[in-house]
Amino acid sequence: MEVGSVGAPQAGLSGPYCLECSLDTESSIKINEWDNVFEFVKGKDRPNLPFELIANSRYLFSSGHMRSSVIEAVSALEVAILNFGRNANSNLLLKTCDVNRIDINNINNQIDHLGFSGSIRYLIPVLIGEGDLPSYILKQCYKAIEVRNNVVHKGQRNVALDLVKEILNGVSFCCRVLDKYTNKKNT
Repeated sequence: MEVGSVGAPQAGLSGPYCLECSLDTESSIKINEWDNVFEFVKGKDRPNLPFELIANSRYLFSSGHMRSSVIEAVSALEVAILNFGRNANSNLLLKTCDVNRIDINNINNQIDHLGFSGSIRYLIPVLIGEGDLPSYILKQCYKAIEVRNNVVHKGQRNVALDLVKEILNGVSFCCRVLDKYTNKKNT
């Protein structure tokens, strides 16, 4: 293993110059991303909140805390929707829907009116097309909200590992799409 590389631990590799951890390849840091990682760690900036919550959700998942992982992931989705509502990128939305027919400056109020669940089920699919936000991702988000509500409001104690993994992937994807459609001021 190269110095500074991240990958599955292998026998015989350890020491002060080798970082060993087990990550799936999708979330692993690629060799061409290390300069950005270095600059981020060196700097004082924090990631935007939805991505910080997703990272914490992944940590909780890897630690076996399935319920907490789901709660954190759904919190990330809720913050991403609120950020989008406050700072929607109308130029990008113009490419996916006819925003001339929509009061684009009032999306935040509409999200408040519809609520979190109503916004992800009705408003977001109208504003962001299938090409950027596929239906199967939206369904994973609906499932995430349902599971989170069962955990928080109905006391569900166990959440299957495979279900949490699916939820994390879907919510992460949706947060990235919402971030793409959000202007980057005060998020």
